[in-house]
Amino acid sequence: MWQAYRWPALTVAAALSLALGYRGFRDWANMHHQPRTPADCMYLAIQLITVASGSVEDPVPVELEIARFTTPLIFAYAAAITVWQIFREQTQLLRLRFLSDHVVVAGMGRKGLSLVGDLRRQGQRVVVIDRDPDNPNLRECRELGAFVLIGNPTDYWLLQRARVYGARHLVCTCGDDGTNVEIAVKA
Repeated sequence: MWQAYRWPALTVAAALSLALGYRGFRDWANMHHQPRTPADCMYLAIQLITVASGSVEDPVPVELEIARFTTPLIFAYAAAITVWQIFREQTQLLRLRFLSDHVVVAGMGRKGLSLVGDLRRQGQRVVVIDRDPDNPNLRECRELGAFVLIGNPTDYWLLQRARVYGARHLVCTCGDDGTNVEIAVKA
């Protein structure tokens, strides 16, 4: 659930934190009788991302105190999520190399998604193979913690990548019985 709102929530939090930084630098400049333009205040607030500014003489407005801590944390968290998403597939492929005693589900329609949900609730490790990268069910499979591989489930090499030879079960839920038989034969 959180993942659906993570980026909008981070965007709002970052904007609020930068706004607090802007207001804090503006108020600080007014308290210390140092004229600053709005552009100067925004520039200093943006520098809070890299912890490059924010070191000012006391007294420091509470808005600036909050922004000095929240801005770098929010942007560091966003950067960590971005790096994780970039390397998630490579990490997943590395983890797949050591997977055994799992269930491979080929085809991700309504029945396949229901099966993956049941298996994950039982604590089973699941590898999903589907040829359509735009299949909306794949996102839910990822959220459930299943490994997702995109490609033709009848491809021998993709079945090897899913470690079908070390799997406890192979379940073919493609809409075409011929395709299901071909997957089983190749496995």
